[in-house]
Amino acid sequence: MADIVLENARDPLEKVKVYETIVQFYIAQNRMPEAIKTAIAALKLLGVSLSEQPSKLGILADSMRTKLTINSVPTEPWERA
Repeated sequence: MADIVLENARDPLEKVKVYETIVQFYIAQNRMPEAIKTAIAALKLLGVSLSEQPSKLGILADSMRTKLTINSVPTEPWERA
């Protein structure tokens, strides 16, 4: 049934919502490999690419990129304007 919904989804965000439900289904059944593969597929739709076998250097680089991004986001409402 999820395949039918995915085929009829109008944009990537609609598809991601379906993938999110599928991931939750797999997690509830303790099927973590399937949940991870489905989550990676959903992230690809959003333009995020993750390697299934990341290197240590890649993990470090992504971690630093994430920290820099988080630190650049204003936390106070008056800083956002």
